[in-house]
Amino acid sequence: MRKWVVLTLGVLLAVAGLISLWQGIGLVEFERGTAAVIAGAVFLTGGIITIALHFVLCALEQLQLGAPASAVALELATSKELEAPALVEAPKPEPEVKLPNAAALPPLPALQPRD
Repeated sequence: MRKWVVLTLGVLLAVAGLISLWQGIGLVEFERGTAAVIAGAVFLTGGIITIALHFVLCALEQLQLGAPASAVALELATSKELEAPALVEAPKPEPEVKLPNAAALPPLPALQPRD
């Protein structure tokens, strides 16, 4: 039931977006037309996403009908992937590297201009 409401809402959003786009294209030179085109694009995109959500809900329903929840839970409970990983010893910190003092370094020679 819920998936059909989602599909209906998606189709209504997409149709409203197309209507708003159609009406706004002729008025683009005015501020109202630009707003109508932007709103139409948002509604159309929202409708397409909502229609895609309908198909996701249909696929999830097929998964639910295909495998009982208790069988899936039993398989997950006996899966080796869910075992806790073995504790690993933390790596030791690297020794600190001492850099020479910048004042102790000799000055760099000046660059000669190119000809």
